Amino acid sequence: MNHVNKLVIAGICIFAFASGCTTTKAIHEDPQAFAGERVVLSGMMSKRVPIPFTELAVFVFTDDYGSALVLSGKEHTLNEQILVQGTVAVFPEKGASREMSDFIASVSSFLVDNGWAGEDNAETVSKAVIKVFSAVMKGLGKIFIILES
Repeated sequence: MNHVNKLVIAGICIFAFASGCTTTKAIHEDPQAFAGERVVLSGMMSKRVPIPFTELAVFVFTDDYGSALVLSGKEHTLNEQILVQGTVAVFPEKGASREMSDFIASVSSFLVDNGWAGEDNAETVSKAVIKVFSAVMKGLGKIFIILES
């Protein structure tokens, strides 16, 4: 990344922090407080796990305070400073059926809003996508995911 790009990103990050940027640490400390909320994070994508048969991928996002998973249909260059905007979806504890319904609804809305599923198949697609990224979430010890918009 050249010097000008770094300055532009730095300026954007300063503006973002001034206008409500949050950190992965803040979300980890109280994920329920952020559930359903739009957040802006500054950091970089360090890994990409594609979701088969879709345009989606789960990214490992890292900032100065920790890491989070991001579900996105966007292409990201790994290991470059970026801003991520999205909605926090908290993975429900085992046996919490109401919370699981809310989680499925959040992912369904995300898929429909971004054109990756239709109203008629959003729940089915959501359940398949959730199965893929829940394994990644559990493997990394994460209990929430950012649905990038």
